[in-house]
Amino acid sequence: MAERSKFIFMQGWVSRINNEKKFRCWCILSGSKLHFFRDAKGKAPFESVDMEASKVQKLTQWDEAKLGKPNGADYEKTVTVTTGGKSPKTIILLFNSKEGKENWFIQLKLASGETSSPCEDETEFERLANQIVNGKGGTGTLWKNPVMCANKGSLEKPLTSLPTDALRKEAMKLAKTCSLFISVPKDKPAIDYHVTLVQNALQSCLSHAVLRNEIYCQLIKQTNPGEVDPGEHSIKQAWQLLCVTVSSFLPQQNFFELFRMHLERCSTTKTEVGRYAIYCQRMIQRVKQNGIRETHPSNLEILSIIQRHPYQHMLPLSIPVHLKNDSYQVVSFDGSSTVKEFLKTLNDELGLRDSSQTGFSLFTDDPCGGELLHCLPINIKICDVISKWEQTAKESRSAKKEVNRMMRLTYCSRLYYAVSAASETEKERQLLAYQTMEDIVDGRFPVNRELALELAAVMAQAEYGDYQTGTNKAGKTGPSPNLRVAASKYYPKRYKPVSDDLLNKLFEQLGEKWSALKHKQPAECMKIFLNVCRRWPFFGAKLFSAKYKSEELTTVWLAVQDTGISFLDYKTLRVSRRVPLHTVVTFGGIKDDFMLVLRQQGEKDGDCKSEKIILIMTKPKILEIIGLIASYMHQEPVDRSRQTSSSKTGSHTMPKILPPKTLNLKQVSTVDRKPVKPALTSPMM
Repeated sequence: MAERSKFIFMQGWVSRINNEKKFRCWCILSGSKLHFFRDAKGKAPFESVDMEASKVQKLTQWDEAKLGKPNGADYEKTVTVTTGGKSPKTIILLFNSKEGKENWFIQLKLASGETSSPCEDETEFERLANQIVNGKGGTGTLWKNPVMCANKGSLEKPLTSLPTDALRKEAMKLAKTCSLFISVPKDKPAIDYHVTLVQNALQSCLSHAVLRNEIYCQLIKQTNPGEVDPGEHSIKQAWQLLCVTVSSFLPQQNFFELFRMHLERCSTTKTEVGRYAIYCQRMIQRVKQNGIRETHPSNLEILSIIQRHPYQHMLPLSIPVHLKNDSYQVVSFDGSSTVKEFLKTLNDELGLRDSSQTGFSLFTDDPCGGELLHCLPINIKICDVISKWEQTAKESRSAKKEVNRMMRLTYCSRLYYAVSAASETEKERQLLAYQTMEDIVDGRFPVNRELALELAAVMAQAEYGDYQTGTNKAGKTGPSPNLRVAASKYYPKRYKPVSDDLLNKLFEQLGEKWSALKHKQPAECMKIFLNVCRRWPFFGAKLFSAKYKSEELTTVWLAVQDTGISFLDYKTLRVSRRVPLHTVVTFGGIKDDFMLVLRQQGEKDGDCKSEKIILIMTKPKILEIIGLIASYMHQEPVDRSRQTSSSKTGSHTMPKILPPKTLNLKQVSTVDRKPVKPALTSPMM
């Protein structure tokens, strides 16, 4: 099985022609292996080819005797891969464009064992590079050759052989961009100029894979001083650009070996340049481990690298993560860190268990300025998330007014497992209590007025300590100055009185209950709060407002838990129906609605029927509930012991998920932060 996290040279949709039949597949070139997947998210390839034992060729004409009928294929966009071994076969690959074909052809040719460029004419730089890698002619002398050394002028032609005029033109644009970054001294007030140059250069290389070797050759040349003073700003800035580049992708074949040898020559802790080389060596291992990036580096990443030396920190980047208790934790990471690695660091610093056990997830705010939170999958890179967020925010009309707006990360509970409550840490209880209080204040949790006062007093004691009276301007004693703040933060909005008399009465009642909690410690308060809230059967569940798609349009609550989906009466919150997860056959979006298909046991053994339920929901809520149900079905905590009734009815089969056809599924799930106003007036017993 191919692991998707390994270093990827090329990936994309390719058409294969087999027995005169054409079908699309997702193709990944990783190292010397070519993998074919049914779709872009597939985990196991249906076929893998060892390129080192294969022969790659372009077609000059279509030979029906060998290849069958072309079936509409254009031989000018086609490449054949002939496998080696005892039973060789020819794989026909059809690409969407001639440029795409050339990009893939070069990378496939290199992966098959070509030691030089697959183009006819070898450049002088490539000839010298091959000699250095192969150890011919004395490598020390070759490194001092003017072709391999930095110069103050601009390049007149590409350093690597490129198959088309269009690519050669792009290579010269790339050389000009790199030259501007290196030659123009950085100026803090105008630092955005250098950031834009880096992003344009690296995005060009990510879009045209054949240019990745080109930019590395240019930077190897510009970081090899030769007769140029090593202390010049141009050498330092060339190394800074190289440090940003190495986090995005690596060169291939002989060029990678040349890069590795160049770093070995330069690495030392005694000089600033040498420390840049050591940082690049670290990042090579990280990129090999987690693969290349999806998009160019963000402003945050580039500024962190070029404004402070990355060698000083094993994890040179950092960003605050906001928590539900109004605090934040600064987390460090590097250019290859995945969300999973980022969360491990965060959990270790906060004293939390693994996210698979706590059910906590990482969210970003909406780059377009909306009221949504976007849940991040754990397998993507945090730097790609930041970069895409910045790009979307820049394109958004609303964000143009907020020039300095940055992405906001939030860490909060998304999945809740009641059986793991006994192993919760003190910090987990605190964060869970604050998140539950947020739901109470916004009207997403059923409490009456009396219980709301008691819970508000508990939270006030946990945050501010013992109740103390204050002194007004006249010198007379009065209510605590924190009393008004506590009432604003912890008392449900729908219960807050309008008149001053009723408001003063509320402060008095809250002060009495707060005073009764004297000497209670914060940890003890959190336990009291959660013990009370957990008495509600749907504590930890996510509630979704929905309407049956029928003539009556009856409104209900859908409560999604680890045990199943419950239908609650909208006014009384009484359970009208429980649906265990193992009875769900299919779920997902159907046009603008949400659909559940359930399996029902018939009267006779083995007689199964299905029931379809269609509910009207908002588009963000459809996305959120799809991701939530799928997560509960795929993920179980380590210490989970109880079993649902599925053990009695047979093995559980994972249902088919139907994504909403009209929704953008780039985000796994979204959370609407707007408070709802349900008719939750019944007391919690």
